[in-house]
Amino acid sequence: MFNIPRFYRLEDGRIWQVDCAAFVSADAPQVKAYLAAGHAFGVAPDESGALSRDGLRQTLSFYGLPLGELMTLEDARATALARLNVAFTAAEASGKVTSAAGFVIDATERSNRDIEGLITSLEATGTQDTNFCAADNSFHTVTLDQLRTMRLEVIAHGQALYARKWELRTAIETAQSVEAVQAVDINFDGGGA
Repeated sequence: MFNIPRFYRLEDGRIWQVDCAAFVSADAPQVKAYLAAGHAFGVAPDESGALSRDGLRQTLSFYGLPLGELMTLEDARATALARLNVAFTAAEASGKVTSAAGFVIDATERSNRDIEGLITSLEATGTQDTNFCAADNSFHTVTLDQLRTMRLEVIAHGQALYARKWELRTAIETAQSVEAVQAVDINFDGGGA
């Protein structure tokens, strides 16, 4: 099994400490202790074989290690967009809205299908109301009109999530620095109708 070195040395003499994702002094106590324990600096050659900053960045990226100040704008954007997709998927799967019916309902793809099924059933049978399970698992009698309103509320919630996702994606893609990308607050806290 491969053990990732704790320290890497570049050709210019700078030392990179992996666990703090930063350059440290060659005289730092942790560097001296590492070498005294018989460990060697890691090497991270670039395409030309040089032990460069770019080679180190590529190696750290390959192993999924923090890049710290080595992060490029492209790296920051890719990381932020991946986080955005994870956050969006979670928000989409756990959506809830307070319905005009007077209680909180799930606002997910599944709940949209369930509501649509109830609407179809009531329309087909001429029934005017049915039981509906709210987000807290309590049951309520709802009318066909309330179900139609709930369907629209769920759709509006989904549209609001997408609008927020696109807003965040634009902020990430147009940021002009690593710091600006990292300052984008990826959240869907208010994302829903």
